[in-house]
Amino acid sequence: MRRVLAVIVCIGACSWAVATDYFVDADGGSDLNSGTASDQAWATLAKANTGSYGPGDRILLQRGDAFMGKLFLNGVSGTEADPIVIGTYGEGDKPLIDAAGYLAGVQIQNSHYVEASDLEITADGGVTVDGSTRDQRYGVLVRALDGGSVSHVTIRNMTIYEVYPEIDAEHEGKNPTTYLGTGVRLWGIQNSTSSHFVVEGCDIRRVGFKAIEMQRINNVEILDNFMQHIGGPAMQPSRVDDLLVRGNTVDGSGDYSDP
Repeated sequence: MRRVLAVIVCIGACSWAVATDYFVDADGGSDLNSGTASDQAWATLAKANTGSYGPGDRILLQRGDAFMGKLFLNGVSGTEADPIVIGTYGEGDKPLIDAAGYLAGVQIQNSHYVEASDLEITADGGVTVDGSTRDQRYGVLVRALDGGSVSHVTIRNMTIYEVYPEIDAEHEGKNPTTYLGTGVRLWGIQNSTSSHFVVEGCDIRRVGFKAIEMQRINNVEILDNFMQHIGGPAMQPSRVDDLLVRGNTVDGSGDYSDP
C-alpha cells in the first residue's frame, strides 16, 4: 500500500520540462497557428516575442525568408546543458531580419543561457516605431536592465550590415555628430554580474559606430569575426574583465560609411 501511495504522490508532484521547437515562416505561416510544427508556423517576430521559453526551447526562422521588426527575448533562461536557441530551419539563405525603425534586430535582455546563430540582420534608419531612442541602433543587443543581469549568451555566424539609427547624435570624435549604429553590443550594468559571452564567426560591415562593443561584463570571447567599413572603433571593451580576442579581421575602422 505504501509503494502504491508513493507512486501516486510522485505522479502528482513530479514534473519534467519538455523542450519545444517553435517555427516562424514569414510567407507561409500564421500567427493563429500553434507555432510548434513547420506546418503550424507563426508568421511574425512579434508573435514569437510573446512566447514563454525555457531550457532547450528553440525559435527557428525559415531560411530564405525576410522578417520585419525585432526578435526580443526578455527574462528567459535556459541551462548550460539545454540553452534556449535562436536558429533556422529549412534550406537556402540565412533568414533576414530587417530592423529598420527598431532598437535592434535581436535583443536579449535579462536572460541567461541563450544561443543565437545563422541570421542576417540589417537595421538601416527608418522611423523609430518601438519607443526606443531615435539615435541608437544595433544589429544584436544583449543587455542587463533595471537591476537585472545577463549571462552565458553566444552570438555565432551572424551577418550584420548597414546598421544606422534614424538620426545622428553629437559625439566627441573627429566629426561633431555620428550615427550610433553598432553591430553587436554586450552591455552589463553597475552592481550586477553579467558574464560569459561569446561572439564568434560573425561578418559585420558598414555600421555607423562600432562593430562589437562590450561594457561592464566579464569572461568574454571575441573569436574569428570579420569587420569592415566601421564608422568608429571596430572593437571597444569598457570595464571588461577576462577578455579573449583571437582570429579577428578588421578592414577599415574609422570609416566614412555613414549615410
